[in-house]
Amino acid sequence: MKNDFENFGNNLKLIRKSRGMTKAELAKELGVGVATITNYEANRRTPSLATVSKIATALDTTMNMLIHGY
Repeated sequence: MKNDFENFGNNLKLIRKSRGMTKAELAKELGVGVATITNYEANRRTPSLATVSKIATALDTTMNMLIHGY
């Protein structure tokens, strides 16, 4: 499953920035620390699918867009 998330961090960062949302704002929305968002964006941590779903909702996008970029 790691290969499925190969571009997750970059996709997350691009989508978050396109929404005008800071890491702190996204972290607050998800109830996690800013370091968690930083780790996701740097591909140092891989979120669970449940977390990806929450991120997608917070960013008004789809899980597919976050994971695959389309």
